[in-house]
Amino acid sequence: MLQTNQQPERAAPGGGTSLGFTIHFEGVPWEALLYGLILLAAVALRFWDLDGRAYHYDESIHAFDGWRLFFEREYIHSPWAHGPFLYYLTAGGIGIFGDNLIAPRVFPALFGSAIVLLPIFLRPYLGRPGALATAAILAFSPSLLYFSGFVRNDILTVFFDLALVIAVWRYIGSRHTGYLYLAAVLLALSFSTKETAYISLLVIGSFFALWWLRRRVDVWLETRALRATPPMLGGAPTHKPPPRFGILLLMIVVTLPLFSAAAGFVLDELFGITLVLESAPSRQAGVVGTPVGTGSYVVAGLIAGGLFAVSAFIGYKWRFKTWLIAILSFYAIFFLLHTSLLTNMVGLGSGIWQSLGYWIAQQPVERGNQPWYYYFMVLPLYDFLPFFIGVAAIVYLAAWRGLRFIFWAMVVALVVSLLAAITYLLGGDKALYLPLVAGLLIVTYLGLGRGNKFDWFLVHWSLMSLLLYIVASEKMPWLVVHMTLPFALLAGRFIGRFLGSVDWPSLWRRPSALALGFSVPLLIVVLLALVTTYSDWNRSDAGNPAFWHFPGAVVFASLFLFGGMFLWVFSGNRRAVQVVTLSLLVVMTVFTLRAGFQANFTNNDDPRELFLYSQISSDVPLVTEQIERVAQESGKGQGLRIVVDNFHAGLAPWRWYLRNFDGVAHVELSAFEQEIDHDVVVVADSNDSIMDDVRDSYTERQRVVFNQWFNPFDVYKGWSGSDFMGDLVSGRSWSHLLRYFTYRDIDTSPSENAFFVYFSKEIT
Repeated sequence: MLQTNQQPERAAPGGGTSLGFTIHFEGVPWEALLYGLILLAAVALRFWDLDGRAYHYDESIHAFDGWRLFFEREYIHSPWAHGPFLYYLTAGGIGIFGDNLIAPRVFPALFGSAIVLLPIFLRPYLGRPGALATAAILAFSPSLLYFSGFVRNDILTVFFDLALVIAVWRYIGSRHTGYLYLAAVLLALSFSTKETAYISLLVIGSFFALWWLRRRVDVWLETRALRATPPMLGGAPTHKPPPRFGILLLMIVVTLPLFSAAAGFVLDELFGITLVLESAPSRQAGVVGTPVGTGSYVVAGLIAGGLFAVSAFIGYKWRFKTWLIAILSFYAIFFLLHTSLLTNMVGLGSGIWQSLGYWIAQQPVERGNQPWYYYFMVLPLYDFLPFFIGVAAIVYLAAWRGLRFIFWAMVVALVVSLLAAITYLLGGDKALYLPLVAGLLIVTYLGLGRGNKFDWFLVHWSLMSLLLYIVASEKMPWLVVHMTLPFALLAGRFIGRFLGSVDWPSLWRRPSALALGFSVPLLIVVLLALVTTYSDWNRSDAGNPAFWHFPGAVVFASLFLFGGMFLWVFSGNRRAVQVVTLSLLVVMTVFTLRAGFQANFTNNDDPRELFLYSQISSDVPLVTEQIERVAQESGKGQGLRIVVDNFHAGLAPWRWYLRNFDGVAHVELSAFEQEIDHDVVVVADSNDSIMDDVRDSYTERQRVVFNQWFNPFDVYKGWSGSDFMGDLVSGRSWSHLLRYFTYRDIDTSPSENAFFVYFSKEIT
């Protein structure tokens, strides 16, 4: 029997709430059952057809290096390819599951699946319905689903970020020192995986710094007030260091040496010492971010050693035993991974110094070459449910704080906007973000005055992550998962609170309320018809049947609006708001599922998807299978002689797909001076003329689409403010947008480059 109980909210550790919303079947652990179903769905979606999508360009680098680590025991950390942890996982996947196209993706898929269970540990803060809603959002998020099948670092760091958040908030609730040690381990794994850990650390650390500062200011004001009162009314209170102070100190003491390159960059600017090399020839990219010259290395060593000393001093003054265990746990993991299990001691320097130094040097490069508003297109296109619900939650929380908070937040927004505009006009393209970051910190400080601190943490995490990833010059589709995660928690928390507030028995007894719920998706369909037919009506004459599509949609929309208003009044305002919100949630959930299935299964190799950046086409694995078949049929097997053109960045993908052939030569065919008499020739389309003299010795060439990506130049690049406003009021632009949102129907062609494949007539 299904039962629904409503109980008042109860306080939870650390300022969280338990909503008292329970649904249970007699004799069935409903909560465990629901989590089990969510996990089962997450695993099924992430492992289904795991090798169906061709490898991304970067995936082929990571997979090949993991393969070489397993078979040849060769790996040297280089920050341009990010941290070492992914390579050990990839090697482990190949060792356990074999040398195939699935094995390198197994562990990313496992981490992407496991992340859906982590909200269980935040139930005291998210509430039980909120934790379940969050788990469901994480399970079906289009971006998390897509990049869980990717041999990239981001899904791992997202897992570590959420686990770190759990550790710090559980410590705040329990003061158990074990959570500090767990946080140190998670930080070590995160910094050993990808440099986005620096951004995560700044986001989380800045919140606890603001919380500590806010409390210190409040205590100081309280102390001054008490000192002004007569002695009989009380005196100055004493305060133990709060747990948030311990979290802040832990983050500082274990990671401080990893910011050595930032100090070196400051010295670069002040004294001209090249401690962070900003550029190098492409074949020496691994030295970018390192010092230049013996003297510079000495200075870099002194900076790193000094920061270790500062860390030790702070730890001694704070809690020496805690510091010692935490820092030993952190650097035991960090150094073992970065030194390839103590076989490459250069990894000490590349880990401590170059990990940050390389990415400081990369900021002017702006890999990806995307506009600042890039994430404002990707998030609403795929993860629109957590994004828009999260934005609604932020508005709700701001309104709940009251008019005074809203007034001061608007004042801060106005001031920082003016400062940013002035900075931009003075020529500071990147510097304009400094006032915006400062403004967001001020708003968080104001919001911490009262209310649920965990709620404000989620707001700060969501907005600060979005802002800092906009500030970072490299904008890539896989980075969107770092913004999706906090918005998913914020949306899950908000949905949980909303579900706990609904008067379910009363709702079921009101047919008008149920009818209002069904009318919402129908109204959305009619509004879509209005938008999509407006451009036809605007371009047609009265004799054209298309002319009457728009007026017809107007009539139907008017009828639906009138009927909806009637049902709203009949249902009552509170009940109507709940029904409409529920209906919108259902509609958004359906479209989120559709977007996820579309990106991951229907269009997984289709460059019309914004997720695709430098994606190898499905032609490449198909032609690889053809080469393997020819190798077997000809009897040459792995000894098949193959020459592959390195042009069009062809080295990494072909090297991965042809890894098991011993006779492969990867060369620049445009400068190749030897005779071409190989069994198979793979040549870039622009170098195809090199085959003119030997073309008769080979079968008819096969054109292979090699690399492909979404072409942004005719779609969204170069938008100005006037372009945006024009598109906002253009029915034609809305029609194009909705066609793309729904069907990925787009007028522009994707970008691609191609190779030609030749097979010798002697083996065919």
